[in-house]
Amino acid sequence: MILLFGVFLIFNLLLVLLKPEPENLKAEPLSYSKHVLSVLGSLIVGNLVLAIFALQVEEPFPDNILFWFFIAPFLHGSLLHLISNIGFIGILSLYEKRVGIKRYLVIFIISLLFSSLSSFLYEGGSIGISGGVFGLGAAYFIDEVNYTKKSFIINVLFFIFLVAILSLEEHIRYSSHTNMQVDHFGHMLGAVASICFVKFFPIKQKVQ
Repeated sequence: MILLFGVFLIFNLLLVLLKPEPENLKAEPLSYSKHVLSVLGSLIVGNLVLAIFALQVEEPFPDNILFWFFIAPFLHGSLLHLISNIGFIGILSLYEKRVGIKRYLVIFIISLLFSSLSSFLYEGGSIGISGGVFGLGAAYFIDEVNYTKKSFIINVLFFIFLVAILSLEEHIRYSSHTNMQVDHFGHMLGAVASICFVKFFPIKQKVQ
């Protein structure tokens, strides 16, 4: 519980205190209140996941389709699993600053729900918000104003390459120290859902 509180403290302090500097000397410094609003979605997601982990009970999990779609994605198998996802949520707050809380949360939720489909492929199901994280990661690379088709494809390919490297490292790390399986298919579903959403619902203009 002490370690979990430490993760909670570090996550919130870093997101709140790491305020971006003005783009130039003439630009007005961003106030802390506006900065917090710009990462509010990340704070909500991160703290929700931390709170659920603190209340999480041991298996067995109920054999219920609603559980695997709406509850299981917010559970985590270990503190290491939790920390890795929370860390990426913090990093991907950069995406929220660019597009705003509404689009950020929509892409996160859609990616998370689609990744939940992988639970029905594994005995014992699949848990964790990694599908939502991978969806946000994909959107970070491709969700830009007036992207050309060529730029879109190049960035999708770059994201796939990056995911392949991260997935290999994650697979080696988890298989070496725990009995947990890495849900690569769930990660892929989350990323694909995000890519499709961005493709069919592109940003028309810059979000302030």
